[in-house]
Parts: sequence; structure tokens; C-alpha cells
Amino acid sequence: MSHSAFLVSAILLALAGCSSITGPGISLTGTWGWEYNLNPAGSDMTFSLDVAGGKVTGAGISHGIGPARTPDSMTVIGEQLGSVPYVAFSLTINFASGQVVTYVGRLIGANELEGTWTAGDQANTVRFYRQGTVRVNGRGHP
Repeated sequence: MSHSAFLVSAILLALAGCSSITGPGISLTGTWGWEYNLNPAGSDMTFSLDVAGGKVTGAGISHGIGPARTPDSMTVIGEQLGSVPYVAFSLTINFASGQVVTYVGRLIGANELEGTWTAGDQANTVRFYRQGTVRVNGRGHP
């Protein structure tokens, strides 16, 4: 089984155990901010996504830690897997600095992305929140 086929199979199996999300317009389309955008260290990441026919495209920017807070622009390509009530995604994020990251996960409710962020041999669970929502108890809400 190819890496891509395995990845899609793993996502679909994981989604089988997820609680459903409902409502019109549940999609990855929108602007998303890293869960630590408000951290004291000063790093942040924000990107916008657009979904057309299941294909995802987007762009954004990340700022590193430190006085210079060096910006690093990014482009995003991938796909939205499934649909309401189970929306999953597989994204490849290409940074201008040359770093390539995969982000695979699911949409939780309408305003939170949760997935595995893999850079090289490092993988971590990372959340992004739809921008323009109020965060309550660590979750994004309209």
C-alpha cells in the first residue's frame, strides 16, 4: 500500500470514531491561526485556505521567535477528505525558507483544526482556530 493510500485509510478509520459536526458551510475555507499565536514567546502563524472540488489551496505567514521575528511565507496545497459530518484534510505546507511540512487531521466543530504536524522526523499534535472567533476554554466559538 502506498504512503498516500495508507494515510487516507488511517484518516478515514480515525474519523469513524469521531463525533459528528453539523451545520451548513462546514469547511476548511477561511483564515486559521496557530493555537499559540498569543504566546509570550512571540511566534505566530496564520494562513487562509480555500476549498474547491475537494482540493485545498492557501497561503500564509509564520513569524519566528526573537527580536527580529523573521517572517516566513508559506503556500498550502492538499485535499479535504469527506464532508459533513466528518471533514478531514491532508495538507502540504511549503515555506519560503525551504521547510516542507505535512498537516493531516480533522475539522472539529466549525472553528478548530486538529491534526498531526510532521516536519522531517518530528511529529506533533497541533491545533489551529478559525480567526474571527472567540476562544472559550481553549476552543474556538463564533
